[in-house]
Amino acid sequence: MSTNNRAHPDPMPTTDRPKVTRGRHAGLVLRVSLAMLRQITGKTQVTVAEGSEIRQGDVSTLENREDLGGVRLDTLRRYVDALGGEVEINVVIGGRRYVITGAQVHE
Repeated sequence: MSTNNRAHPDPMPTTDRPKVTRGRHAGLVLRVSLAMLRQITGKTQVTVAEGSEIRQGDVSTLENREDLGGVRLDTLRRYVDALGGEVEINVVIGGRRYVITGAQVHE
């Protein structure tokens, strides 16, 4: 009988794992790329493209960007919606973190 302690092998190579850091302004922060989020949710680029109405090639380009600074918010929202998630925008001012919600505050 094998003495392997790992019941389920980890599908994500060590270099592709999310980075957990302690943020200056908040507790633990899980930093992941868009491709990691997609893999975590078990989606393919094709299913994300279909669910977001973004072309598969554009999904690939979006996932491989070094910086999301030039990405339109509606594009990011459609991508995340296709993963089954939602986008929140956090702003840090004077050491305090705020979540931008639009004109009305939702609890």
